[in-house]
Amino acid sequence: MKKLTFLFFFLLSSHFLFAQETSAYNNFKKWSYGITVGGTSNFRILTSDGSENFLKDDKNSTEIRRTSFTAGMVANYRITDVLSINSGLAYDELGFKTREQILSYSDGTNISASTAYHYRYVTAPLDLKYDFLKKICWNLYVGGGVSPAVFIGEATVFNYGGSKNNDSQPVGFDRFNFAGDLRAGADYWIADNIKLTAGLYYKQFLNATNSNLPTKAYLNSAGLTAGFIYMRRKKHK
Repeated sequence: MKKLTFLFFFLLSSHFLFAQETSAYNNFKKWSYGITVGGTSNFRILTSDGSENFLKDDKNSTEIRRTSFTAGMVANYRITDVLSINSGLAYDELGFKTREQILSYSDGTNISASTAYHYRYVTAPLDLKYDFLKKICWNLYVGGGVSPAVFIGEATVFNYGGSKNNDSQPVGFDRFNFAGDLRAGADYWIADNIKLTAGLYYKQFLNATNSNLPTKAYLNSAGLTAGFIYMRRKKHK
């Protein structure tokens, strides 16, 4: 009996949430806003004009991905019940690091050493989002677009035997860049006007971050983001 009662209330609440969702877009304004944060895995693609192939090969053998984060504000404009334009502002810390090396000295001392490169950007993604599967109180989506990116700073962190030293020399970096984005994820209604959103994304810079150098770097980033979207309710006269 308890199981049947639980099932009844579960179905009743699901029906209520579904009714809320199917009618929600009629009750809310087209604009919605939110915040997102996430963890990222970052790297780069190198190209060379041929004169520095040895440098490209050396970097590819010694440099690896570096984890970091992204955080920002989002603004969504609904075109239809399943199609929307997503934009906003985000802070992205990109870059990569070198493999850890063991330095051996004549006195028998062994010290580990590595270098991490931090590249900081403010991005303004402009994506088209499509909700391809809508259920009772959640939906799945895919999306993609472009992200203008402004370079705002750089830091090189030297790790020598556990001691870290920073060096900042933002020379040779292009100020403005463009990246292409691909996204996929899910939205879940946690209240009648708030959605929890989570998804995977991949971002690839379309132009080099150091276009004046023979060996050019095209940054990329992949990660998982999550956040909350606030739906603005219409005022009924």
